[in-house]
Amino acid sequence: MAYSSTLQYPNTLAAYLTAAFMLSTSLWATAHNRVQKAVLAFINYTLFLCFLFTLSRGAWLLFPVFYLILVVGMPGQYRLKVLGYSFQSFIIAVMASPGFGMAISANEKSKVWLWYIVGAILSIALFYIVEKISQRFAFHIKPKVVLSVFIIVILLGGIGAYTALTTEAALTISHGEDEEESLKTSWYPIQDVKPETEYTLKVSLSAKPGKEEGQWGAGVLINSYDEAGNSVRIVNEYIDEEINEEIREITFTTRPDTVRLNIGFTNRFPNTHATFYTAEIYETNDISSAQRITLAYKYIPEAISKRLSSFSVEDSSVASRFTFYSDALKIIQNYPIIGTGGGGWKAIYKAYQSYEYYTTEVHNFFLQLWVETGTVGILALAALCITAFITVYKTMVSDLDITAKVFTWGALSALVTLLGHSGMDFNLSLGAVALYLWQLFGVVKSSAITIQVEQYKTKAVWPVLTLGGTICAFVIFSFILYQGYTYGQKAVKSVEEQDLIKAREYFEKATKYDPYTASYKADLASLTIL
Repeated sequence: MAYSSTLQYPNTLAAYLTAAFMLSTSLWATAHNRVQKAVLAFINYTLFLCFLFTLSRGAWLLFPVFYLILVVGMPGQYRLKVLGYSFQSFIIAVMASPGFGMAISANEKSKVWLWYIVGAILSIALFYIVEKISQRFAFHIKPKVVLSVFIIVILLGGIGAYTALTTEAALTISHGEDEEESLKTSWYPIQDVKPETEYTLKVSLSAKPGKEEGQWGAGVLINSYDEAGNSVRIVNEYIDEEINEEIREITFTTRPDTVRLNIGFTNRFPNTHATFYTAEIYETNDISSAQRITLAYKYIPEAISKRLSSFSVEDSSVASRFTFYSDALKIIQNYPIIGTGGGGWKAIYKAYQSYEYYTTEVHNFFLQLWVETGTVGILALAALCITAFITVYKTMVSDLDITAKVFTWGALSALVTLLGHSGMDFNLSLGAVALYLWQLFGVVKSSAITIQVEQYKTKAVWPVLTLGGTICAFVIFSFILYQGYTYGQKAVKSVEEQDLIKAREYFEKATKYDPYTASYKADLASLTIL
């Protein structure tokens, strides 16, 4: 299960946390008070632990890229500070994650909090230990030694990651004697499966059934999926006898439309137990085609390992996104300048879709902006981003205090993180996240105020005229849109009064004054059909 907190969507939470991690790390690197640093150590640990358990595969893939941007752009000695502080957070969060994940899976809330608190204490303790060591030896350690230590840490981290990803464990699923009946199932996707082909699933397992008749101990479920993602159960196998590390072979035939399978190992009843040691699947007449199924990792929480194992460009969510993007480009070709108006994608995408699907979002902020506001809108965003980058560049080459430069770069890294992740999702469709983005733009832009620049006095009139003309244009444009809104409300009222002739007339005027609200056009079209 993925977790989304109050942001409704795990991927959005992951993007939010990544951006917050960039800001927090920058604050940590520039803080001078030890208590503040300890608090930030705790905050960073919390952010990264939560980030891991969003189970957002896209965010996991993008995190190293955004983190590299943060580190590479840091000025001078702060690059090492950022690396050192953030690695402390990584280490403690990864150490706490197995116990934290198992407690979540078992729905043991007290243990969840226990593991979280233990990790929090360790994060603060590690900070103080590292701080003491660095204070004592900072003036005696040569840069080459620091670099060597960093390389050793990276190598040890690589060895640890390799060990975690190769040390497998048995999958155990059980219910306690007083635990309520519930279906606990671990699913494993199998790609590249042939249709109408006989397969054999070979499983080594132990099982303990319940006291009452029909309370089986272990179950094996197999679902078949077609290209559209529709599933059909093709195997239900239950072990209702007590066995100990026995091998069971389950033979089945795939459907004519099967393109992939999902294999589930399950347990359901109170006081029952199932342990699955090994599993492999192969074509019955071709043992060389065997695919080994990794059931669990010893040092990686099950929820995280499942998401890691399901990375694939053929994943249905990935394939669907590419379809959305392709269809969005079709709309852009027809509405290239000012777009379809607010809510345009939702109103007309079905007329352009490659196959029947339902989504209110393009899952790409830039394409959705382009669809709804046209090239004018996408260029406006590009201009905003360019001015932000120019501001940061001026800040980094100025005589501004280095701590201000560090935080400015951290804010830019957070901004790039949020925009970058929104290139593959609809994070900015949520008002809270959009507000977060504009605040980051404000933080980045605010650094320009503190840069000492020479003030030029001018008596030119054209800046005043330009500003006045722009304000007048906005006032007139707003008044025209308001007229469209007024006619739209009159049209709705006419529909309620069942005066369709007046309703059509008002909707025509509404679309004339406000061509950007797609619902007016859709309502007018429905009245025309009637």
